[in-house]
Amino acid sequence: MRIVHECPGRVSFSVLTNDESLSWEENRQVSSASLIKLPILMAAYEQIQTGRLQADAMIGLRHEDHVGGAGVLNGLHEGLILSIEDLLTLMITVSDNTATNRLIDLIGMDSINRFCLEWHLKGTFLNRKMMDFRLLDLGKDNWTSSMDVVSCLKGINEGPFEETSRKKMLTMLSHQQFRDKLPALLGDDVKVFNKTGELPGVEHDCALMESTSGKTAYVAVLIDELQDSEDGRRGIRKIGKLVYDYLTS
Repeated sequence: MRIVHECPGRVSFSVLTNDESLSWEENRQVSSASLIKLPILMAAYEQIQTGRLQADAMIGLRHEDHVGGAGVLNGLHEGLILSIEDLLTLMITVSDNTATNRLIDLIGMDSINRFCLEWHLKGTFLNRKMMDFRLLDLGKDNWTSSMDVVSCLKGINEGPFEETSRKKMLTMLSHQQFRDKLPALLGDDVKVFNKTGELPGVEHDCALMESTSGKTAYVAVLIDELQDSEDGRRGIRKIGKLVYDYLTS
């Protein structure tokens, strides 16, 4: 627990391996930042499997869809047409906020929250779209906990999804472009499927880690109340390295 006490921010984490678990303040609700995109991804594939959404349905981007922050779509032209699966890929691999907001419209905010309830994600709530600072100023934020995030990762990898859906979600996570936290100090003998999140004062990362020897770990590290974001990233890297050492021992 030395890393927890040395970090200037408020840390919560959950680690679940093949045969043991370790956690700290795992049920504490924290501003989710982009980790909320995990249950959005899962809710989308649940609707794809039931036929409510079509993965190859083509969606046009409207002027009002474009928002700033992470991603690439905000810099592209109005009227661009992408499939739902393209939007999901952009939401995960580059954390695209414009793609995320369009997906929230398509899936439905109530449906996403109902999905979280049905999956017993007790601390996870979607209350606003990405970059909606008006609602944030009114106290409406998106929330999650490290235990809920680990439950999402395990649900993607081991839950009741069709194999095609599972493979697509894992492929998106494996193509994650932001690798400066949990994966930063890991060797090539561990495969990482991760999703980051960050806001001012907030640094998160979560990952499914698989070693070549067959060991698996689900990890979520959430840190808020930071004065310096690098302090949070440094703490997450250290936890990632400890998990790596376990997996490769």
